[in-house]
Amino acid sequence: EGSLYFPGTANAYISLNSSTGTPLQFNWWTIANGGFTIDAWVNYQTFTNAASGSNQPALIGRMETNTAGNDWSFGALTTGAVSFFYYNPGNTTLYNVTTTQLMSTGTWNHIAVSVDVSTNPPTIRVFLNGQISGSSAQIQNYAGMTIATQPLMLIGQFNKLPINAYVTNLRI
Repeated sequence: EGSLYFPGTANAYISLNSSTGTPLQFNWWTIANGGFTIDAWVNYQTFTNAASGSNQPALIGRMETNTAGNDWSFGALTTGAVSFFYYNPGNTTLYNVTTTQLMSTGTWNHIAVSVDVSTNPPTIRVFLNGQISGSSAQIQNYAGMTIATQPLMLIGQFNKLPINAYVTNLRI
C-alpha cells in the first residue's frame, strides 16, 4: 500500500489539475448541494505548520501556496485538533468545525469531514478515528455562486506552511 510523505519543507506539496491542465475546481458549496465526504489516514510527525493561523488546516483544500487565500481546507490544527475550515462567499464569513479530541504525533489517525444536505439545516460533521467529534449546521445555500480559478486544489502546503506528515487513502 504505502503512503505519501510530506517532509515539512517548502514546495513539497501536490497541486491537483484537471485533464486540461487548468486548476481543479472543487467549490465546496457547489459540491455541498449533493453532499460529500473527505477522509484520510494521517500520521503527523509534528503539528508545527499544520495550519495557517489558529484555524486554517493545510492538509488538503482549495487554497494558496504562498498567501492566505483559502476557500476551504481540512486537516490538523497546530493543537492536534482536526478541522474543516470554510469561507462563506455569500456573507464573507469564516467558519470552522473542529474536533474536541486531539490527535497525537507519530501515530496513525483516521480523519473525515462529511457534509450532509439531507438534514435541515445541512450539517457538517468532523470525525476522528470513527467518532463524531465536532459538528455545525452553518451551511447556507450557495446556488449561483462563482469564484475565480484560483486558489488551487492543494495537498500538503498552505500559505508557505508545509505539513510534516504521512498521508494515505485520501479520498473525496
